[in-house]
Order: sequence, then structure tokens, then C-alpha cells
Amino acid sequence: MGSPKVTVVVPIYNVEKYLRQCLDSIVNQTLKDIEIICVDDGSTDSSPQIIQEYMDKDSRVKVITKPNSGYGNSMNRGFDMAEGEYIGIVESDDYADPEMFEEMYNVASSNQLDVVKSGFYYYYSIPKERNEKEEIVSKVRARKTFCPATDFNAPMEMVEFFNLKPTIWSAIYRKTVDYAFFQGGVKEYENAGKIKPAMFAPCELLAVGGIGGWFAGFFIGKSRLSSAIERNNR
Repeated sequence: MGSPKVTVVVPIYNVEKYLRQCLDSIVNQTLKDIEIICVDDGSTDSSPQIIQEYMDKDSRVKVITKPNSGYGNSMNRGFDMAEGEYIGIVESDDYADPEMFEEMYNVASSNQLDVVKSGFYYYYSIPKERNEKEEIVSKVRARKTFCPATDFNAPMEMVEFFNLKPTIWSAIYRKTVDYAFFQGGVKEYENAGKIKPAMFAPCELLAVGGIGGWFAGFFIGKSRLSSAIERNNR
């Protein structure tokens, strides 16, 4: 059997309140050829037992169990274990629409892209439940793929690209490109993905997506990924 199309890495630490909703949204993806790696960062609640429940029901679910060492270390461990052609991230207090990874993968594979990045929805539960969409780039780049090394026609296009929201969880990344995450000592930077300069070589393409239309190459449709900040107010 070949490698899965997408590996989904789920960093987990004491999220028993939201973990089932998160994992349900992943195991029920329309893209079935996926690998799901749960990275338990030393949880002290019932998160490990919940992970085991899903492992017992679904052979695609795997776990890395380790002492608490932070988000960056968890992500690096998950990426190192991943066997998928592409890697995605769903944080354990977030959830994704069923078509998310199928749509992302189809765009990435059909265009031979290294990265596909999408818009997302903020989820709020107070004062009433609602979703607010966040579009990450302007409509000028609608329905296009582009290479950051060669395709900027004006300085402001470069500014726009390098000011994209750093939502590492609203993207998939080709496994063969080398990625690493900050870890240890600088906690405020651990959520930021560090991508080596080879990512921007002229032969490599990047798609950046939004909600409601293809923004620079990708449309994710109804992707919903809730923010941990809003979740903590539930």
C-alpha cells in the first residue's frame, strides 16, 4: 500500500472538551486516504483516553505520546513521523469541514504545488454562536497559482504575499519540502512555521486560497477552523 495522500497532524494538550469534535471532523473527511497523527504533549486530562477510543475505531489514527515540551516540539515530531504526500494541521480545539482536505489535495496535486493555503472562519460561541470568514488575500489574485520567486509584478504584490496571516493550520505542505518549527525557549514564536528558503526556488509554485473564490490558486469552500482564543470563552 502506498503513502497516504495527506497526513493530518493534531497537536494535543489537555483539550478533552473539544477533542472529539476535532477528531470527528478529521476521520469523516471526504478524502479517505489520510493519516491522522495525534501528538499528545503530556496531557493530564482524559485526552489520551479519547485518542485511544479513536485508534480503536480507525486504523488511520496514530499517536505520539511524549512528556510536555511545547507546541514546536510537538509539530516537529508529527512532521517527522508523517508519511503522507502532503501534511496538514488541525489544532485540537479546532475543526474542519468535511471537504477541506480533499479540495486542498486536488488543487495541490493537479497543479504540482508545494503549498496550498486557504482562508478560514473564526468561530464564536458568545454572546451567540456564529462564524466569521477571514479572507487572507485580495481578489486581485483570484484563481491563480504563483511562484514567489518569479511572479511578483510590483513591490506591493510582494508586500501582500509576505504579510499573509501566519495561520499554519489553514494550509497543506508537500512532504518533500523541508520544514521546521521553532521550539524551546521562545514560546511566543512556537506557533510560527519556519520554511527554508528553498521553498521559494523559481521552479516551485505556491497556491494561496481564500473563502468565496480562488485567491492565488485555491478555494477552500466552507472551511471552518475555530480559534483557541474564542474557544476558551465557551
